[in-house]
Amino acid sequence: MEIIIHTPQSAVELTASGGGTPSNTSPAYAVSEARFLVFTVIHNLTGSNSTSLDAIIYASHDGTTFDTEPYASLNIGANKVKTIPVSPGIYRVKIKVQNNDAANATKVTTKLTLSK
Repeated sequence: MEIIIHTPQSAVELTASGGGTPSNTSPAYAVSEARFLVFTVIHNLTGSNSTSLDAIIYASHDGTTFDTEPYASLNIGANKVKTIPVSPGIYRVKIKVQNNDAANATKVTTKLTLSK
């Protein structure tokens, strides 16, 4: 069994939302050969101060057109790490992180772990 770990966001800094929605969207990652897929949000880095960070997975059947609704998502507070399983069987995914906290900037890393 081959394990592959992608890091869509690596210590990405997002400003305080202040009425906006600062975000970062990764490039597309091929996951069609995954037997299992796990998504991890690491939000306990120095500077991870947001009390409301959305981490969203968007799926694509062809690698070009991505869903407008999340395939999977989670909301996480400051100084937390969260891992969730994601149903395999999709072709490509993009990861978006978004800071909803109006007062606090933040820093986040995400990881996609898959097994072939």
